[in-house]
Amino acid sequence: MTPVSHTPRLDCDRPGVLFVGLSTVDVLYGVEGVPGANEKVVAAWQDLCAGGPATNAALACAHLGTRTTLATAVGTHPFAAIVGGDLARRGVALVDLASGLEIAPPVSSVLIDVQTGDRAVVSTNAAAWPRQLAPIPEAAFEDVRVLLVDGHHLESAIQAARRARQSGITTVMDGGSWKPGLPDLLAHIDIAVCSADFQPPGCEGPDTVAAFLARHGVRATAISRGAEAILCWDGRHVTSVPVPTVRVVDTLGAGDVLHGAFCHYLAAAPGRFLDAIEAAGAIASRSCAHRGARAWMDEAVDPASRGPST
Repeated sequence: MTPVSHTPRLDCDRPGVLFVGLSTVDVLYGVEGVPGANEKVVAAWQDLCAGGPATNAALACAHLGTRTTLATAVGTHPFAAIVGGDLARRGVALVDLASGLEIAPPVSSVLIDVQTGDRAVVSTNAAAWPRQLAPIPEAAFEDVRVLLVDGHHLESAIQAARRARQSGITTVMDGGSWKPGLPDLLAHIDIAVCSADFQPPGCEGPDTVAAFLARHGVRATAISRGAEAILCWDGRHVTSVPVPTVRVVDTLGAGDVLHGAFCHYLAAAPGRFLDAIEAAGAIASRSCAHRGARAWMDEAVDPASRGPST
């Protein structure tokens, strides 16, 4: 199995970011209350787009102006056109690690309460795909400054993180939730940006999570907590980074936007971990004032969002 690349033309001289992880097809509905058993509701709006942690992060990173590549399993199933088309429209280069496989991408059905922004999600993950996908080509690592993996397609993530470390590329893990096998990946991770739901075995609370990650070789950790301040550990200090307050319309994909924006800022200013987290938190908060994971991108990009000066 040979990976296939689909590379859009991008006029961008910024260092690249490579994302490795899950792609899904997301079916979104805005509803006035999530229906109960045997209840039917009519949606106020609907959308159909690509999703998944690494995919949403890659789309956010590309939107902010960074040359972005996503290595993921898409395949040749008719649903694959939804994923590939969305990435191409948004300027993300795709490396398909499942070229030639006609397996349906995972589908997520998302109900978003238009009154509160709360959501209910039914989804699958990468389980339908083979554990061993095509290797990520060497060309995908060229001129890359940051790699992000989301813990899905674990064998590919480990391969990518190991390869990135050998080239001096900063490795970042999106810690959305704990997954079996992650200790093997953590050995190759520099920075973990986690949600409050990320709880390794035996951990209770942010301090124990950060300590666990440090024991596994992670040198810096950030834990997002919704509207509360992001907690950051850099090996010496613990810092609380506030996030802006917005009128929440929808929190869908906000964590993924945080990860993508963080990689954008870190690629522009390596080593400025806290600055990148603060700037990314502002972008993620802004995304919550819009419905779905894409509507915020239709705003004009503020030049200040291009990142801290080097």
